[in-house]
Amino acid sequence: MLLKDITSENDLRNWLKGNAIFMRGVTLQWVEPSPLIGSAIGAADVIMKCGDYKIDVELKYLVRKIRGIKFTLRPSQRRFHHSSMRRGGKTALLFIEAGNKKLWIIRGDKIPLRDYALDPDSGCQNGVVDMWIVSGKNDAAVVEHLTNILFHSIFWRSDA
Repeated sequence: MLLKDITSENDLRNWLKGNAIFMRGVTLQWVEPSPLIGSAIGAADVIMKCGDYKIDVELKYLVRKIRGIKFTLRPSQRRFHHSSMRRGGKTALLFIEAGNKKLWIIRGDKIPLRDYALDPDSGCQNGVVDMWIVSGKNDAAVVEHLTNILFHSIFWRSDA
């Protein structure tokens, strides 16, 4: 499956699984949805590990509406990411936007607390979500860029 062919969250999951071979030194541990893990506490979809680093990553296929990108995360998922980051963990939201097929990543503590960043209670300064685009000339390059962002960049600096 190619990035341009993704039309659902499940497609994004399969794309990541299929391109994991391009993530040098990274292992993926999939968290399967269950009443005890995925639904109740909002645990991320995949745990990515590289050396001593572990990052919980939520996967989403999001849609742009008139009010902006609709961040369709359950409250438990939002809480999981924000509280994990406050406790020193590393979490992120990796999503593809329907229509333009661009891959984006947001640090866990920057995930909007409401569906739209423009909502005054979203926690987003000036209604803007601080997110990074993951790009490359082909899918292998996109995955390599993602790996660099997650494990070798300023993405995790407190001022990023």
